[in-house]
Amino acid sequence: MSWVGISAPAGTPPAVVARLEKEMERAFKASDIRKQLEVQGLVVVASRSADYTDFIRKE
Repeated sequence: MSWVGISAPAGTPPAVVARLEKEMERAFKASDIRKQLEVQGLVVVASRSADYTDFIRKE
């Protein structure tokens, strides 16, 4: 299994991180984008930056 995520440098302002989260969530909810990803065999799982950070640490 593999996974892909979006990361930002340490110290990125919280407002920028929040905007990235919001825009990525919006993109993943768009049916055309989601469908394109699923056709490629991907399973879309959107998560908040804190959850993604925890996942990376556990992996």
